[in-house]
Amino acid sequence: MNTDSGSGFFSKMFDLLPSKSLACVVRLSKLNHVLSSPPTAPPDKSFMVSMLNTTLALHHQLLSLPAWNKLDPADQAGPERLYDICRLAALIYCNAVLLAVPPHRHWHVKLSERLYSMLDDHYTNSEPGAEAEFLIWALCVGSLAVSHGPSRDRYEVFLRHLMSKQKIQQQEHLEQLLARYLWSDRACGPGLTTLWLSLG
Repeated sequence: MNTDSGSGFFSKMFDLLPSKSLACVVRLSKLNHVLSSPPTAPPDKSFMVSMLNTTLALHHQLLSLPAWNKLDPADQAGPERLYDICRLAALIYCNAVLLAVPPHRHWHVKLSERLYSMLDDHYTNSEPGAEAEFLIWALCVGSLAVSHGPSRDRYEVFLRHLMSKQKIQQQEHLEQLLARYLWSDRACGPGLTTLWLSLG
């Protein structure tokens, strides 16, 4: 697990995301790093309770992020659609990985289709600049939320296009990119390997 977990949000998205969402996803990234790192000793009950409470508190913060038009105008950084993409991708990840919500096909399909629509809308209206890596992260989160079907196919087409533009030609390079955002090799590694093979 990359010790720079969450750094991509600062290095690439600092001026493109409202401060409230930026702070929330960076905290989630740091918690995710702790939970995904190999334990140095068997965790005791107090540690597990503390981690669960922290996870639930951050999940509540994520769900409580206001709609764009409810933000303080001074905090409306970047395009509105990037804010929506960040909130939804982080929610999908948090539910699936940090809270281990059991997979449910209809739930995954509904959220992933909504996320794809946001990603497609942003890309259609704005050629990606600094946010290109962030979009790849969101595409991978959404893609892993669905294992097959038209939603997955659309995600893969989009990913091939963006990765080609970013010159990502090896799985290792993609893993390094994802590790800078909200990502767990332990939880997502097998799914990412399957996705990479499908992209090839």
